[in-house]
Order: sequence, then structure tokens, then C-alpha cells
Amino acid sequence: MKNEKVNKEKKLGESEPTKASESTEVKITGLVVNNGIKSQFPDTKRSSSLERVENFNKNQHKKLKQRELLLKQREINIEYKIKHLEDQFKILEKERKEVKELLYETNNKDKDITNRLLVLERVSRQIEQRERSLKLKEEQLEKRLVKMEQYSKNMLQQELQIKNISKELDNLDETERVFSLYEERRMDQVKNPKNKKELTIKIGYYSLIHSFDQNTTATKFRIKGLGSGIGLILRDPKNHVFAMSHISLPSSLASKQGYHLLFPHTFADTSAKDLLNNLLYNGANRVNIKAFIVGGAKIFLDYDMTYQENIDTVKKELQSLKIEIEAEDVGGLSERSVIYDTINDSLFVKKSWEFQYRKIV
Repeated sequence: MKNEKVNKEKKLGESEPTKASESTEVKITGLVVNNGIKSQFPDTKRSSSLERVENFNKNQHKKLKQRELLLKQREINIEYKIKHLEDQFKILEKERKEVKELLYETNNKDKDITNRLLVLERVSRQIEQRERSLKLKEEQLEKRLVKMEQYSKNMLQQELQIKNISKELDNLDETERVFSLYEERRMDQVKNPKNKKELTIKIGYYSLIHSFDQNTTATKFRIKGLGSGIGLILRDPKNHVFAMSHISLPSSLASKQGYHLLFPHTFADTSAKDLLNNLLYNGANRVNIKAFIVGGAKIFLDYDMTYQENIDTVKKELQSLKIEIEAEDVGGLSERSVIYDTINDSLFVKKSWEFQYRKIV
């Protein structure tokens, strides 16, 4: 009986743990662990570990949220910086365009100022040249006044000479009077110059050079202070006969007491024919005779057209005599000095404002 009781107890003792054993579950981070064995830890320990895990998870979650917030804030800051940089770039781009426009305007202004300076320099040079020309014109006017006084005095002297000589001519017949004009006793011919190479011709006078004449030493004609008058040159270079006259008035109709007979080269309408006759008388060939004319400057008052009448009358007379004008230097406002070189057949002219002679032919 006892053995049966013991066996029953043993059987009961063995069966109790199976009944008493319960499955334990442990939750760790949302996982359920079932090992089929009842937990040996008490409930207090179990709750503390769960709390630690939950607290850890909460801390991690908070940190993650904080990091997310920080990242968002950094993104916002970066976006703000990007926007700020874009705004700054736009401002700088705008300023760069403005600077570029200012630079372009500055360059244009610089060019404009440079051009204005060049214009001012050119205008200043023109003003200086005009001042010099006005000064020269003023000097020319003073010289003209002096020449006019000298001219009037010379005309008075010539009139006195004519009065004296006209008395002698009245005693001669017409043929003797004409032939006397081509004899050595002519008063209007320039001979025996002080300078043996040049013949200086005064108003109303003429001169002749025949290169084959052994008594001839002069080789050049010269007129100084040729104003409204005309320097007429007739030449036959093949036969080496040259003549030049200094004309002052256009017409001989107003001459008195035979003045045009004694001084035909004072007048344009008598000088050309008399000069031609002198050349023919000294061996020139009419076919070879050509003319140069110089002078006819406007140096007196505006209403005095003597200068133009001299030019027109000389050209008309030469045309009527069928003499070709090879070269001319007429008109203008300045007096001239004239040199004609018979050896080289060259004509040189210098106006009062010029510094040296210039060659015409």
C-alpha cells in the first residue's frame, strides 16, 4: 500500500510541473520571444528591462526627430543661402551691366572729347593762319597807300617831262615823229642797267633783249611792285628776241598832249602793238612770237575796275594781233614781283605775301 502511495506521489510530482509550467513571452523592440519555458526572473525585473528598452527607443526616436529637424533646418538655411546668392548674383549682374554701360558711355565721351580737342586745335590753327593773313593784308594795304603816293608822284613827273618833250615834237613832221619812237632817243626804253644782268622796268616803260646783239649784257627782265598794271612779255625764243612792258592803264583815249606817243607802254591798247613792232624791228619772226601776261591785281577801291580793264584790254589786243598767250598769272589781291629769264625762257612770280619766287613756266 505504501509503495502504491509513493508511486502515486511520484507520478503526481512529475505531472505537476507540466501543469504548473506556463509559456513566458518577452517583448523586445516589438518582437515576441517564446521559448516555451517559464521565465525564471521575477516580474519586477521584467518590467524594468522593458522600460529601459522603451526609454531607449523613445530617446532614439527623439534623436532621430531632432536630427530630422536639424536637417530640415539646414535644408532651409541652404535654400535661403542659395536664394541669397542668386539675389546677389542678379544684383552683381545688374551692376556689371551698368558698369559696362558706363564704360561704353565713358569711352564714347572720351572719343567725343578727343574729337572736340582735335577740332579745337584745327580751329585754333585756322585762327592763327587768319590772323597772320590779316596782318599781311594790313601790311599790304599800308604798302599800297605808299605805292599810290609814289604812283601819283611819278605820273606828275612824267606829265612834266611830256610837256617839255611835246614842244620838241611839235617842231617835227609826222614821219620824223614816228621814226623817232624806234630810235635810241626813246625815253620809255630801259637800257644800260645798274645790274648788268637785269633790266628793271618802271611803269610806262619797256625793255628789249636781243641775245645776238654783242652790246647786250642783260639776260633778265624784272618788275617790282606790279599791282593793277600788267607785265606784258612778247618773245621769239628761236631768234632770241625778247621784250617786256609795264602797263598801268587800259585806254590811251584819255591821254593828253601826245602822251601815248611818247609812252605807249603806259596803256594796254597801245603797248602790245608797239612791243610787237619793236620785236619785228630787231629781227623776230611774227610766227614764233608768243606772250606771257602777269598782274591785274585788285589793290585799289572796289569801284575802281582798272585792274580788270587792263586784263581784258591786253587780251583783246593780243587776240587782234593773233598772238597766243602761252602762260598767265593775273587777278588776285596782291602785288607781284616778276622775273623773266631769257636764257632759260622761264617766268618767275612772287606775291607780296610769298617768301620766294615760284616758277610759272
